[in-house]
Amino acid sequence: MDETVYQNFRPPRLGEHTQEVLMNLLGYPHGKIESLCQKGVIKTT
Repeated sequence: MDETVYQNFRPPRLGEHTQEVLMNLLGYPHGKIESLCQKGVIKTT
């Protein structure tokens, strides 16, 4: 009989992957992301 191994993963925190998504997937430059953070448009952690 096979044993099933379960791993508990927590959900991502608000803003946890925002910077990575904006930079790596959407091509936003770091300066643009900082500007959006300062304006309160996005939150990064």
